[in-house]
Amino acid sequence: MATQDLMLAVNAAITLKRPLLVKGEPGTGKTQLVKALIWQLRVKTQQVQPTPLTALILDYKHDYQDDEFLAAVNGKVLKPHKIPLDIFRVIGENSVPNRFMRTNAFIDVLKKIYAGIGPVQRGKLQKVIMDLYAASDNAPTLKEVAAAYSTAVPAGDAVVAILNNFVLGEVFSSDRSELKTLSELIDDSVLVLDIDAFGADQQSKNALVALFLNQYYEYMIQLQKWPFEKTGNVQLRRLNSYLVVDEATNIMEYSFEVLMRLLLQGREYGVGVLLSSQYLSHFAPSGGDNYGQPLLTWFIHKIPNVVLGQLHSLGLPAANVGDVTRIMTNPNHVAYYSSLNFAGKFIRGNGFWERKQD
Repeated sequence: MATQDLMLAVNAAITLKRPLLVKGEPGTGKTQLVKALIWQLRVKTQQVQPTPLTALILDYKHDYQDDEFLAAVNGKVLKPHKIPLDIFRVIGENSVPNRFMRTNAFIDVLKKIYAGIGPVQRGKLQKVIMDLYAASDNAPTLKEVAAAYSTAVPAGDAVVAILNNFVLGEVFSSDRSELKTLSELIDDSVLVLDIDAFGADQQSKNALVALFLNQYYEYMIQLQKWPFEKTGNVQLRRLNSYLVVDEATNIMEYSFEVLMRLLLQGREYGVGVLLSSQYLSHFAPSGGDNYGQPLLTWFIHKIPNVVLGQLHSLGLPAANVGDVTRIMTNPNHVAYYSSLNFAGKFIRGNGFWERKQD
């Protein structure tokens, strides 16, 4: 059975459709809590709405790919080999402005994660991709972009090496008959992207995550906006989907605008965002975006060296010195929980393996 406290948290997530944060040291129960939340959200939405909750999980550590979890949530795993995602397909009107926005979003990912992409390379890559759009009724594949760019620039250009890293490793499929939109890949399931399968190449992992964040944003804005329905004194709206970013610090350091847009705009489209990380400092990096401010629901497991000012600056003004002491000594699976109508309380969230027997 789900604990009363965790069901309270699940109901809040369904009601608020606002971003959630799960934090704590390794081994404190973060992953088990996230699994339990996704499973409970999936079950709960099936009980109260005609379409099930979908989810995209960006899995850096192979934590969400066991058979038991996948079977419970109707999950499927996407490996970073011949991913059948049509990454340059324009969603909506196939106009030049929309092609240009898709092109710039792709280049922005490369520019922020990899060194050596300056204004000249950016301009050349823009021209190559836009020319490929103009030459065919189909969106270009990444393989076509890499080939066209390599013929347009001198040997030794940094972008050639970056693109070839994905093309030679066959990260994305180049078979047009296989290519789909992210919406088609997710369907009505929980889609787990296996980032860990990239091995030790952290830059490529982060680039893949950023590309999927862009795709998920476009997926989100195509979702139906359901009207509010009043239940008692609460205004409810159907929950469409959840985005889970595991080890979110890996991507937050780059200050991608799309992540902040997902956090701020998700509620409008019935989309929730769940970020999981190890330390509070990850959410307000020096000189970067403060990702803590849009977060309305927090689960903070054991974290060493937390200070009261951190909690206040991240949007937890009700936290006190006693809460800080408990957070630093929390036993496994116990978390400081705060949400819109709850100033802060410590709850024990059952792990996924405990609640799957319901």
